[in-house]
Amino acid sequence: MGEAVARTVEEWLDSARATYGSVYTDLSYRYRVVSTRVDGDEATVVVEYAGSVTEIATGQRHSASGEAKATFVWTGCGWRNTDVDY
Repeated sequence: MGEAVARTVEEWLDSARATYGSVYTDLSYRYRVVSTRVDGDEATVVVEYAGSVTEIATGQRHSASGEAKATFVWTGCGWRNTDVDY
């Protein structure tokens, strides 16, 4: 499950970089898995996260933190993320 969570985080960050990479730089982030619940072929993972970026135009540092819930489904070969709610 840990590998699926890490892959989901990387995919989310790649998407954010593609969208906001021309506006922000110097990303710093961390996350911690708070709970994992598996029920048959479905799983829910709750993480706490914190991160910050620097706005390119102004040099101002922006931060965010909170909790996110990711849901996964077992495909027979691995866990596939189906949703992230934060």
